[in-house]
Amino acid sequence: MHANIIAGGTKQTRELYIRSLLSPQIDLLHLYAESASLTLKQVHGLISSLGVIARFPRLIWIEEANLLTPPSQNALLKLLEEPPQNTTIYLTCRSARALLPTIASRCQTIALPTNDLRSTIYALRSLKEIMSLSVGDRLAGISKMDRATALIWFTTLEAALCDKLHARSLSPSQLTTLGKIAHLALAGHEKLLSNCSVSLVRESFLLHLPHAV
Repeated sequence: MHANIIAGGTKQTRELYIRSLLSPQIDLLHLYAESASLTLKQVHGLISSLGVIARFPRLIWIEEANLLTPPSQNALLKLLEEPPQNTTIYLTCRSARALLPTIASRCQTIALPTNDLRSTIYALRSLKEIMSLSVGDRLAGISKMDRATALIWFTTLEAALCDKLHARSLSPSQLTTLGKIAHLALAGHEKLLSNCSVSLVRESFLLHLPHAV
């Protein structure tokens, strides 16, 4: 679909999702609030800029789309229905319900995991299960994952590890192990942002992951 809403997660994970889609062969048009809201004037300016012929496929990113005023959202309807050729539109926001129903109905909604207690517990439980496996079983069980999903997984894991590292009940050995895992997760995150192979980044993380916490 040419129009998408990226909802949920945090502002950081929503941005990471968009950044993972970019490359030197993508023309990015980024619309964001310069004051308290995204104005009708800004939307009209965006639409006018689409009249210029682009060298590469275009990606329109409307950041924190919930800040669009109702007139601004109405002005977007035609663009969402009939975007120019080779143009994909992404609206990022905390919840698709913050947008007019007429906007949401014209977009595909992609829900990111929220950074709450449930996702933190899930990330740590998933990590513990992986660590209990042999290296061979870790690699054999690896599932296919696109760059955006991998970035979200690493970001969620980093947040969970950060919370865990602040727990006072950890022993020195647990702190050391969790610190190593956090370092591995951060390194994997940075490699993904540098456009390294998703499969190689994940394999490297699994190979170097300790066997116990």
